[in-house]
Amino acid sequence: MANQKFVSASEAIKAIEPGCTVFLGESCGEPQTLVQALVEDRYRLRGTRILETRRINGSRLLPFCDFFKITSFQFAPDIAKAAQNGLIDHLPLKLSEVYKLFAPNGPLKIDVALVQVSPPDAKGFCSFGVCVGYTLEAALSARMIIAEVNQNMPRTYGCNSVSIKNFHYIVN
Repeated sequence: MANQKFVSASEAIKAIEPGCTVFLGESCGEPQTLVQALVEDRYRLRGTRILETRRINGSRLLPFCDFFKITSFQFAPDIAKAAQNGLIDHLPLKLSEVYKLFAPNGPLKIDVALVQVSPPDAKGFCSFGVCVGYTLEAALSARMIIAEVNQNMPRTYGCNSVSIKNFHYIVN
């Protein structure tokens, strides 16, 4: 694998074009370092649509809704209040149907997927670990995948792994 894929979080975020649509890995698979770099680059990325999915404890991006166009699949109290105040968009869905959004002919087109994965195995495959919902489908539907490798993400088995060859950038 080419070493130019391995970059810092800020270098990876620089590959994102302002105004595109960015998917954030779901729940505890949200790539924290990449999200922080996204926030730090908010002035350049003003107007970028962020698809914020399931979160355990609210949205880290709500304070930056003046910069980002946030669409959330969840309806936690902070998200509900922001949606009611017209600060963000809420997309009500059944969790079991979210993956349909990312199908080849689905309604959502993702430019960049920011995901968190386990370290690669000997064959170069990373697992989405504890996030086995719809992150794989969303990532594979994106034009670009930026992966944050988390040494503490457990490797899980089943249909939730992807080759590092699919990643455009990898952040350790």
